[in-house]
Amino acid sequence: MCALLILALVGCQRTQTDEVVTENDQALQGPTAVTTKSDTLRLSMGKPETLNPLENTDVSVDKVLRLLFEPLFVQNQNNEIQPNLAESYSVENNGNTVNIKLRSGLKWDDGNPITAEDIVYSVKFLQKAGDNVIYKNSVKNVKSCYAKDNLTATITYSQPVGAVVYSLCFPIVSEHYYGSGTGSSMKPVGNGLYKFSNYTLVKEMNLVASKNFNTSPLIPKVNVIISDDEETSLKALEHNVIDALTVDTSSLGKLSSDMAANAAVYSTNKFEFLGLNLKKNIFADINARQALAHLLPTSEIVNNVYINRAVKSITPINPSNSCVSGIGVDSYDYNETTANTLILACGLTKSDFAFTILVNDDNVERKKTADIISKKLNANGLNTKVEVVPFETYAQRIADGEYDAFIGGVELSGNMDLTSLLMSSSTPENNGANYFGYADANMDRLIGIASSSADIDSYKTAINELNKYCSSQLPLLGICFRSEALVTNNVTGLKTPSDGNVYGNMYQWTMK
Repeated sequence: MCALLILALVGCQRTQTDEVVTENDQALQGPTAVTTKSDTLRLSMGKPETLNPLENTDVSVDKVLRLLFEPLFVQNQNNEIQPNLAESYSVENNGNTVNIKLRSGLKWDDGNPITAEDIVYSVKFLQKAGDNVIYKNSVKNVKSCYAKDNLTATITYSQPVGAVVYSLCFPIVSEHYYGSGTGSSMKPVGNGLYKFSNYTLVKEMNLVASKNFNTSPLIPKVNVIISDDEETSLKALEHNVIDALTVDTSSLGKLSSDMAANAAVYSTNKFEFLGLNLKKNIFADINARQALAHLLPTSEIVNNVYINRAVKSITPINPSNSCVSGIGVDSYDYNETTANTLILACGLTKSDFAFTILVNDDNVERKKTADIISKKLNANGLNTKVEVVPFETYAQRIADGEYDAFIGGVELSGNMDLTSLLMSSSTPENNGANYFGYADANMDRLIGIASSSADIDSYKTAINELNKYCSSQLPLLGICFRSEALVTNNVTGLKTPSDGNVYGNMYQWTMK
């Protein structure tokens, strides 16, 4: 499901009763020196409420927990899904049933075997978890789950899920440990590259290389300091207190030129766009929207706002995804002549395009984007202005339809399900994210096909047909998909991060 498309990209600070959870029940001192130990990689994360990945809500914590817990399937740099703990999967019953087969010989850190019962337990755990848990959408539409044999789990869905393998990229936890009632959410038993050693509240967590993982890391230890926010972590990276950090590429300008130049950039499904109120006469005609698309200075925005580290896209279908061909998709290169022709075709003049672009005051990138768009449109004879308001006002006005246009963003699911964003029925009144007043029967049909094509081949056909239609209809005007970057200090070795798997090849890293 789409996140609220007016994301402010701000986090919430949570409080927690202080306690110490360590292997030896002794508090450890947090890192104070800025020298690098050759056998220890230093990372950071927010203050965790839990170290169980299936009940965690903090993205920074999830990235670290991925060192402790492996997912069934994993996404690579090309946004392709590859087997991981799972050896294979098969789709049956018109997409309503999926069989997942585990690799044989896998073990938990405590030596117990990983079985299909662990998949069943993990699925049921997620079904009961809160809606804000990171992997909650992985069990969307799950009707039942059972172990077919020791290594095969079967999931039945109430309705098919598009490219269902994307929803299988969640970590699993041990049924015998967490289901016994004696396991602790703050003393995790995992199955990853590293295993838990100890945790000291508000200070640090320590990990050591796992002996049960199929590949031993070259760096034997990981020290994770607890950080208040990304800004604090950025400063820690600059001052050599930590060795690696993932950041939005818009933050690379805050780092040294060497760090920024050597950052490993990877694409995300965070989509930025210009939203239009289609109930306004000037935006109702497709020709008018196509004219505006030809006047959007997307290259300037990508270069100046996102340091040329974003992927331009007029549609909410990520061109970086390996399933997306781009064939037949309408392109909207900047072209004033074409824009003028389209404006005349819808019976309007440039002076008719008088509108305000709404943006929230706590998002620097979107304010810059709004200013660039407004200046370019005005230079071409349109009459626009930017209105900057507090986030609460911004969100309410968009929900109420009291706007002309706005700069917004949405983080799409791995299979790019547009149901909540563009379906006619997905209005704010129905808890949807279609704030545009967009309604189109053919769009509904194409979204329905793409969101229910469970096997990857039928999904590819469906998502590309949907992409072509989005590019011609322009229910919103896409700007780009944001990228993130893995920035490192004191680390050598190939870095191949991907969305959801930022430390994917960390076993190859060494410390300088």
